Amino acid sequence: MYEKEVTEIFHEYGLQVGSCKYSDVAFSKDTSDYKTVLTTIVPYWFEPKQAHNISIYSILPDYHIVVGEMLKSICEKLKAVFPDNIFEPHVDVSPVNEKKAAVLGGLGFIGKNTLLINEKYGSFLFIGDICTDAEINLNSSISKNSCKGCDLCREACPGKALDEGFCSEKCISFLTQKKGILTEEEKNILQRSDSVWGCDICSLFCPHNRNLPISEYALKYEDKMIYNIDKELLDGLSNGEFKRKFSDRAFVWRGISVLRRNLEILNARNEKDPV
Repeated sequence: MYEKEVTEIFHEYGLQVGSCKYSDVAFSKDTSDYKTVLTTIVPYWFEPKQAHNISIYSILPDYHIVVGEMLKSICEKLKAVFPDNIFEPHVDVSPVNEKKAAVLGGLGFIGKNTLLINEKYGSFLFIGDICTDAEINLNSSISKNSCKGCDLCREACPGKALDEGFCSEKCISFLTQKKGILTEEEKNILQRSDSVWGCDICSLFCPHNRNLPISEYALKYEDKMIYNIDKELLDGLSNGEFKRKFSDRAFVWRGISVLRRNLEILNARNEKDPV
């Protein structure tokens, strides 16, 4: 019932949508009244116009905010169709496994690098979900495509995080966001890249990410891109000032000290091995 209206609401925002049962993807067997998860993906691929030391997604304004507002707007429209039901949006922090929900919703498959890969948009995707107590079945079919198994992501990973499944402690993206003092082994892994925040290496080597369309989402924020974090950008800022100045950026999440630490680690490598 109303499946067509639900799909059309997402299409108004240029988004695909899939559905699955909440119980199939919930992290815990809670007493929630949720019955359905509506999952969508927001592609963000673009060709960076200059060298950068942060992950491509973080060059753009914080997706938690932008996609979150988009989902809130969608929820309002869904409530107009289902006035007696609850619609709760989530981006990244969710009571469900968003990647599994996206797969069950027919939005892609999981690659060897553990990322969701969409047939058209590759793995440069933001995932969002809406949990509802309404029973909505969009008749989503699981993708017949799958990871090519070429091992290019595994071979390209500087930390060898994909050699035996996935080891987050060897993943550069994880290490750039980890708080506290890094071990010497972790520092050595970080120094194998030029990244101060995040990492795109496994995605950039993935054949599913070749010839991707440029995202309208990214083009919308072309004049708001920040490509690099350096000492000058952070100088003189307290953590509070930093978070206020860059409140619309994903890289503020762990605070200024993590970024300063990462810069120091990379600078130590450069001083030891000058070009």
